[in-house]
Amino acid sequence: DITDRNDFGGRYEFANLDLYSAGQPYVFTVNDGDPRLKYDLTTADAHFQDEFKVRSDLTLMMGIRYDWESIMEDKNNVSPRFAFSFAPGSKRTAIRGGAGLFYERVGETPGERGNLYNGDQIRSYIYNNPTYPDHTLGSPGIAPPPTRYQLEPGLKTPFLGQVSVGLDRQLTLESSLSFEYLHLRGDKLLRV
Repeated sequence: DITDRNDFGGRYEFANLDLYSAGQPYVFTVNDGDPRLKYDLTTADAHFQDEFKVRSDLTLMMGIRYDWESIMEDKNNVSPRFAFSFAPGSKRTAIRGGAGLFYERVGETPGERGNLYNGDQIRSYIYNNPTYPDHTLGSPGIAPPPTRYQLEPGLKTPFLGQVSVGLDRQLTLESSLSFEYLHLRGDKLLRV
C-alpha cells in the first residue's frame, strides 16, 4: 500500500529570487485525485556459486544467478559470474579478477508511478501567472492532458556487465597497497 500526496497542497514556482520577494510566481501546479494505491510486487532470486582451489595459490569461483520481478515481462534474467585469485610464492602479492552480468532491480517506483499517474487516478492542474498567495483569486486553472507514466511494453530488465582485475601487495602486517581496474557497462538502463 502506498499513499502519494506529492503536490496535493500545490506548488508555486518563481523565475528568480527577486520575483519571489515580490510575490510574483509564474506558475502554480496542484494535484487532485486519489493518492492511495494498493498493488503487488513479487521478486525472486536464485543463486548458485562454487569456489574451489585449483592449487594452493590459485582459487576460482564460478556462479550463476537468476532474477525475476512480477512487474517485468522479461523473464530470462540469467547472469553468469566468474572470478579468480592468484597469490604466488610468499602470498604477499595477489592478483584478483572477475567478470559477470548483474541484473538491476526495477523496484517499486516505476510501477507506483505507472499506476498513480495513469491518466485517471491523479490529475495535475497548472495555473499560469497565478495570484499569490491564493491562486483561486486569479484565472481558473487549465487542466492539460494528464501527466501519464507507463512502463514501455516489452520492457527488458536493465543489467550491468562488469570486468575487473586488481593487484594487492601486503607492505607490512598493518598495511597494503591495492590497484584495481574496473570496467562497467550498462545495457537497457531505465529512463523517464
